[in-house]
Amino acid sequence: MPPAAVDPREKDIIAEPLNPARILIVEDEEDLAELIDFRLKNERYHTQIATTGRQACGMAESFQPDCILLDIMLPEMDGWQVCRFIRDHLDPMLSSTPIIMLTALGDQDAKIKGLELGANSYIAKPYSIKEVLIICAKLITERRKHMQLQNEIFRLQSENRTSFDLQSLLCHELKNHLSFIQGFCSRLRKSTEDILPDNDKKYLGLIDRSASYLLNISEEVLLIRQVETGDFNLRRRPFNLKNSLDEVMRLYEQVAASKRITILSRYPAIETVDLNRGAFKLILSSLMENAVKYSSPETEIRCTVDLFGSGRDLVLRVEDQGAGIPLEEQAKVFDKYYRGKKHRESTKGTGIGLYAVKVLSESLQGLVELKSEEGRGSSFTVYLPLSAER
Repeated sequence: MPPAAVDPREKDIIAEPLNPARILIVEDEEDLAELIDFRLKNERYHTQIATTGRQACGMAESFQPDCILLDIMLPEMDGWQVCRFIRDHLDPMLSSTPIIMLTALGDQDAKIKGLELGANSYIAKPYSIKEVLIICAKLITERRKHMQLQNEIFRLQSENRTSFDLQSLLCHELKNHLSFIQGFCSRLRKSTEDILPDNDKKYLGLIDRSASYLLNISEEVLLIRQVETGDFNLRRRPFNLKNSLDEVMRLYEQVAASKRITILSRYPAIETVDLNRGAFKLILSSLMENAVKYSSPETEIRCTVDLFGSGRDLVLRVEDQGAGIPLEEQAKVFDKYYRGKKHRESTKGTGIGLYAVKVLSESLQGLVELKSEEGRGSSFTVYLPLSAER
């Protein structure tokens, strides 16, 4: 059969690929296969022809086509089996190759079967070559766009992993050196307690508190990143609750005093609780930092810790008398990097403090609640189960 002439008007309909695509033609009728092959080559596609189902499977693996035109009625293996072979292949590039089924079986059941096996399109004979070319071009374009998107996602993930590794390394180094500073500062205070002037003792105390504050931030960043990526398990171990509470409170006493803010606290009469000590301190520290930062001068901050549910849950509540949070922003305050519109310019911050509270609380199978009213302050309540089996 002589090749059919190409209608020049089809050039306006069929999108010519930017880079020559590969198309595998699986057809046992020689004349029809040659006609399709001729028309595809005129569209600058690279083509190969397979005349049996078994041959098609082998050529698909070696040729790595961008699209497969697949007849159903084939010797050795039918089109259904070839389609199943392609879709079940371990190579994700091959298994996702677009497949257009070309068949004389025009009934609805055959079409549904082809689509169920994973064919992208189903064209019954006799068909228009123009229709085949248009669908080919469309599927190849969609596939290439999808691959570009996947490559961009992979690139961004790779950049994110690199950034994560660098930030984690930085936090580890910061944490280690701050621990040294804090440790030597503590030793210096003890060894010079009887000879240093009061002012120098005060300065050493400020250095110690500042180191503790920065150490707390570095631990917070590390914990959040590890929890987010699923690479970290917040292990529970018994620790002294009052000591941990006192450690955090000492961090904010100086800043609160500079704003003439009074911190009132109440703790339960128990020594140890079974939680993750680091996560608990970071939750409390984030809430206290938030309260001190946004409280008005000469107000009070109340921090209470109670046991709830016959001692099975620990309830931490931090209340301030600050400006409060507008109702329309309350659902967003726990979002990563979110900062309230009113304080973005006037108050420094990273926007991860309350996000840290939410992430760490949920990782401990707990939850956090907010109650706030503009002009009347805010109350944050964290419920933490004292048993992991909840």
